[in-house]
Amino acid sequence: AAETSGQSCVFLLGHSEGGLMISAAAKVQTNVCGVILVAAPGKPLGDLMRDQLKSNPANAPVLDDALGAITALEKGEDVDIENFHPALKGLFNPAIQPYLKSLLSVDPADVLKSVNAPALIVQGENDLQVPVEDAKRLAKAAGTEAVIIPGINHVLKTAPTERMANMMVYNSPTLDIDPAVTKAVASFIKSNAE
Repeated sequence: AAETSGQSCVFLLGHSEGGLMISAAAKVQTNVCGVILVAAPGKPLGDLMRDQLKSNPANAPVLDDALGAITALEKGEDVDIENFHPALKGLFNPAIQPYLKSLLSVDPADVLKSVNAPALIVQGENDLQVPVEDAKRLAKAAGTEAVIIPGINHVLKTAPTERMANMMVYNSPTLDIDPAVTKAVASFIKSNAE
């Protein structure tokens, strides 16, 4: 960092699953000024996947296969997807099963707890993928308070709570990221810069 920026440390920001990735990276680095987790899961991936699958009524026809696959992967077993519905084949593709097996065993809050740097947890109140409770769990692990931003979804844009309308915002490039997100991040960086 010092060679290119003139700074002695860096801030790491991870969105969604990236929150776990930056926490893991920060555990082994000594030049981290702070970690910023945005819309990041605060519980193991298996639990999050179960919650997400169960929360969408459209998943009812594939739910048994999906839940069974998650449980098998958590046990380190391979999952045969040959007879799975096409909607599940991408999620449980054999090529990514080794990655899923390794990720399913990790608790993001435990990883964050072992990071020796200040943490900022930012969460949208209308996030349908990662609930506010996850942000609170991460904040507790980090010994801080979560910044919960009203009215924004998983992609950090203003969105209603109704599922279809919320998801439509994902594909709306003309909508800006909510300014409260950038304000929270900028404030955290200013407060923790060396």
